[in-house]
Amino acid sequence: MTTQTIEAKTRTPSSKGERKRLRKAGTVMGVIYGRGRAPLSISLAGDVVRQRVSGHRVVRIECDGVIHPSIVKRIHRHPISRHIMDVEFHEVVGDEVTEASVPLILRGLEAVEKRGGIVSQQTLEIVISAKLDDIPEWVALDIGHLNVGEVMHMRDVLLPSGVKLADDPGEIIISVIAPKATVADVGVTAEAVERTTAPSA
Repeated sequence: MTTQTIEAKTRTPSSKGERKRLRKAGTVMGVIYGRGRAPLSISLAGDVVRQRVSGHRVVRIECDGVIHPSIVKRIHRHPISRHIMDVEFHEVVGDEVTEASVPLILRGLEAVEKRGGIVSQQTLEIVISAKLDDIPEWVALDIGHLNVGEVMHMRDVLLPSGVKLADDPGEIIISVIAPKATVADVGVTAEAVERTTAPSA
């Protein structure tokens, strides 16, 4: 898959005051963890992080001339401003299997709308598990056969060879509602879905 490359600088341990000064200047602190080696402390440009870094995404971190293929594992934000303060990465080595978020692309949307349905998409990404070279750029989901009142779950997504679903397979990701559906209608539909998906006694 195509991955974003972001530049970073090696960061030496610093005092709380120094970290505060760097953050005020727009710098984001980061740490790259990996199997069998010590964590690598880095600093990144805040504007680049905001544009290219999001949860479970694959990135290539270039630091001191070395490329570190990594997965974004955790993003720490300021509790009030929600600005990104720190990012934790996990470097992926060799055939290591890791989790990553990939965009979910819908196919057949026009067919559903022509039949009078409105598509409600609950998530734009899914979390998968695979080797780095097997992680797809996106995953497509065909919804063209859906009618009003029908849904699709995570388990309905067809994944390529070598890729496994890491999300809850029972999670509803697509639902089709009528154009003038009321809140009560939606509630009844959801209740019906629960009845049809509940295991038999």
